[in-house]
Amino acid sequence: GDLVMAEEAILKLPEDIQIIGNVEARGYDARYIKTYKDVLVARNRGLIDKVTIWKDKGKNRIVDVGVSQIWDVVVGSNTNYPSHCQNGTGSTAVTAGDTVLATPLTPRVAVNYKYRAGLSVKFDTFFDKNTENGTWAESGLFTALTGGIMYCRRLYASTFVKATTNTATVTWTWTLAPQ
Repeated sequence: GDLVMAEEAILKLPEDIQIIGNVEARGYDARYIKTYKDVLVARNRGLIDKVTIWKDKGKNRIVDVGVSQIWDVVVGSNTNYPSHCQNGTGSTAVTAGDTVLATPLTPRVAVNYKYRAGLSVKFDTFFDKNTENGTWAESGLFTALTGGIMYCRRLYASTFVKATTNTATVTWTWTLAPQ
């Protein structure tokens, strides 16, 4: 059972538990996908792949300051959860010590929808046709519109030229899983 001392509970987790981070980014033709609601309708109708003009999916790195922030939220020392996503044009390799994107596009965009599914949490962000236009090569998830803490970063496997003719989504997924 749980050991209780001085009103503190110790939760024993298997030693092989890890947080796996993944991100999926999609670009759309702005004539067909104008809003986040349009994305949800396309998903629900099984049409999301048909309306996607660019897709990048893969693992991301939860950086050291991001891991520290996760623990700070868990222990209640602050409540700075992931709230903003940002893309950039930089191609510098991702490292554990990263704290910002290499070459960010601005402004950061507020996460539209955050939710839990089983042992995973997801953070969806929609970029309208006028937001963060440029050549997307990297992405990050942050605690604030400016400054704040970067939780994680990913270099896209292929770049995406975001323009006023495109909209896009970036969905971050974190999963607790055995190694």
